[in-house]
Amino acid sequence: HYGCGGVQAAMDNPELGLIDNWLLHIRDLWYKHSVLLGELPPDKRLDKLCEINVIEQVYNLGHSTVLQSAWKRGKDVSLHGWVYGIQDGCLRNLDVTANSREILEQRYRHGIANLQMNGEA
Repeated sequence: HYGCGGVQAAMDNPELGLIDNWLLHIRDLWYKHSVLLGELPPDKRLDKLCEINVIEQVYNLGHSTVLQSAWKRGKDVSLHGWVYGIQDGCLRNLDVTANSREILEQRYRHGIANLQMNGEA
């Protein structure tokens, strides 16, 4: 969700104890996409990283053995990437829906490219 405290903590990088292990992946995304995020005004970075995290998690789920096996067997399973806005109660579709590995790769590239083109969250 937008305004996520966990994502904010990953950006701020304080030592929080055990939760640091759960935030590690988001911290990695902060560094991986630092050029895009660094170009944004500070007040837009948190929500943009929330969107990046959703896109990356859809990609990761799509590469899980469970999904890969289901898709190979022809099962109709789709992954969707949405972000919830706590302020307005709206779900934002990040347009990364995938129902096969091929589509997953295309939608991932498309989703990241859209974030780069759109700039602001």
